[in-house]
Amino acid sequence: MVSMKMFYTLAALYLVGLLVRLALAPWWASLPLGGDESWYWCTGGQVASGQLPCNFAHPPLWGYLLAIPRMFTDYTHLGRLFAVFFSTLAVPLLYVLGRIVFDNKVGLIAASILIVYPNHVAYSHYLWAEPAFMVIALIACCLFFYGLRCGDYSFALCGSLG
Repeated sequence: MVSMKMFYTLAALYLVGLLVRLALAPWWASLPLGGDESWYWCTGGQVASGQLPCNFAHPPLWGYLLAIPRMFTDYTHLGRLFAVFFSTLAVPLLYVLGRIVFDNKVGLIAASILIVYPNHVAYSHYLWAEPAFMVIALIACCLFFYGLRCGDYSFALCGSLG
């Protein structure tokens, strides 16, 4: 069970991380899609229109997730905004991981560093799969270490499969 204090901590970390990343919106709002971003955005469009892409030159999960904003519009800025909201999930997840493995203080320090870490902030708006990989890897690590800590190895198994 998540306490209200932890809930507020997670929400505050997420919101601060989101505000830092959204502060760069005037800069990335004018960027055109390039390279892998175009491929993922087109794959999201195919999935949103009911077609399953048959060429998986890239990992397909991010293309499937991008189908969520593509259901509403072809406007790429909504896709970038979706990427920012999704990649910012790494901030509270890193706090949870630090808290599970070490303690509350380590979790706060790790999440605070990630909030302002230049690479994560600068790349969070791109439609690349790497931010999604980080979120999925953090979820897997949280499950794994939670399972080891509480003795419920089904969590550890789920985490190791991630």
